Amino acid sequence: MNKIRIIFVCLGNICRSPMAEYIAKDIIEKQGLSQYFEITSAATSREEIGNDIYPPAMRALQSHGIRYDRHSARQITTDDYINNDYIIAMDKSYIRNLNKYFDDRQNHKISLMMSYANEDRDIADPWYTGDFDKAYNDIERSCKALIDKLKTTHHINKVSLFNINLLFWHKQAGGRADNGNDRNEVIFWCRIFNLKKNRIFAGEMRDFGLLANRPKRHDASA
Repeated sequence: MNKIRIIFVCLGNICRSPMAEYIAKDIIEKQGLSQYFEITSAATSREEIGNDIYPPAMRALQSHGIRYDRHSARQITTDDYINNDYIIAMDKSYIRNLNKYFDDRQNHKISLMMSYANEDRDIADPWYTGDFDKAYNDIERSCKALIDKLKTTHHINKVSLFNINLLFWHKQAGGRADNGNDRNEVIFWCRIFNLKKNRIFAGEMRDFGLLANRPKRHDASA
């Protein structure tokens, strides 16, 4: 399964969009979904290129226990548009700007952040309002709704998560399924959860030796 690629966009890429990037990463990590997503952020302007996250935005993330990396603001590019599945803007003016850069009429990649929380409004820029708590709360609520929507759209469910976590456990325990008892135990649990029929994970199961070189059934009528 190809990773779902999301890029969050605001004016300078130092407040709202990096907050969204790291909040979303925190949500998917806690849900065990990191292997499904690639999440970044960018700016529509060049005003803050190279700058780190704005300190009050850092403090908002820190106050909620959200980890973040050293950041360098950058402007969105044509490659970003091509390579991402979802381009999510913090307010409607950025949607207008993005549509000037990219022809999105067929792809429908560009959307408004708060639309995922069923609200047709902007996330107010805390650079001007000074209200980073409100920005954080709006972004967090939208990110949670976004991830829930994508789990449904891309058929990512708890059973699937059990499957891949089980397979990763098996890899850590001994690599390929060379041990007969381990192999049978993994297959047993996969059968219980009907996981062998999940095509998304057929490749992973084959990598772990769970679908490889199975003996053919003998024809009883032969």
